[in-house]
Amino acid sequence: MTELTVREQLHNFADDLENALSENIEAQNASSVILCGMGGSAISSMMVNDLIYQYCKVPLMVVNYPKIPGWANKGTLAIVSSYSGNTRETLMMYEAAKAKGCKIVVISSGGKLTELAKKDGYLDVALPKNMQPRHSVGFQIGYTLALLRNLGAEKVYEQMKTSIPELLKFRDYLENDGRDMVEGYARRFICAVPCVRAVPGSTSIAFRWISQISENSKHIAVIDRSMTSDAIDLSDNVPGYSEDRILCNLRQMMVADYASMKAAENRGLDPAVVGAITRQKELLNSGRCTIRTVLSSQVYIHNGD
Repeated sequence: MTELTVREQLHNFADDLENALSENIEAQNASSVILCGMGGSAISSMMVNDLIYQYCKVPLMVVNYPKIPGWANKGTLAIVSSYSGNTRETLMMYEAAKAKGCKIVVISSGGKLTELAKKDGYLDVALPKNMQPRHSVGFQIGYTLALLRNLGAEKVYEQMKTSIPELLKFRDYLENDGRDMVEGYARRFICAVPCVRAVPGSTSIAFRWISQISENSKHIAVIDRSMTSDAIDLSDNVPGYSEDRILCNLRQMMVADYASMKAAENRGLDPAVVGAITRQKELLNSGRCTIRTVLSSQVYIHNGD
C-alpha cells in the first residue's frame, strides 16, 4: 500500500472495512476464543466483542495483558493482533498461547509476530503496510469477524456488510454538511478533560473516543462513571445514533475519529505523532522498562536512564 496521510486513512475506514469483509478468509472452529492485543488492536477486539457477545456460541474473552487465561487450552482459538507485529506485550501473549497449545491466528502487517506465525505454521492474516496502527481498525474488525463466522459472528458479519453504504453516506456527511458538528465536538476538548459516558454495548466505542482524543488531539480523556452532565454521552446525543446497534457503534466511532483529528488540526498538532507511546515501546523493547502488576493493574516501570 502507498503511504497515505492520516486524513486519507481516516477517510478510508468504511472502504477498509468493506475490503476486509469481502476477502476470502477461512472461518475457524474452537471451544473458546481469546482476542489478544494492545492499543488499537485491543479496541478492535473490544468492538467485535460488544457486537457478537449475545450471539457467540463459545466463551470469548478480550485479553490486553501479557498473560492469558488459565483455562486456555488446545481447544482455544487465540487471535493475536498487532499492527506492527513488534508490540512486546502481544508477543508475550503469542508465546503464552503457543505454550498452552492454543490454535493461533495472527493479524499483523509484519514484524516479529508474522515471522513467528510463519515459522510455527500458524495462519497469518496480513494487514496493509504504511498505516497508522489506530487507523487499521476497519481491517482488524472485518478480519476478526470473518474468522469468527462459525462461532456466532455470522449474523453480525452479514449485517456489517449491508451497513457499508450507510457508513459511506455518513462519511460524506461528516466531511461536508456535518463539519460544523465535528468542529463543535473538537471545541469541547479545549481547556477541559473530556469525559465519555458509555452505554450498554458501547464500552469499546467509549475507549475509542478516549484513545483517539489522547493520541490524535494530545488531550487527556477519561470514561465517565459518575453520570456527569457534561460528559459526551454515547446515546442519541451523538449524531449517528441508530436503533441498529452495529451502525450506531460504527458511526459513533467515526464521529470520535473525525472530532479528535479536527481538534489536533485546531491546535496545530500532527495527529500521526505519538511520542509517549513510541518512547514506551522503545523502553520495553530495550529492557529499560518492565511490566509489573500493582493491584491488578498493568503498570510500566522505567528502570532508569
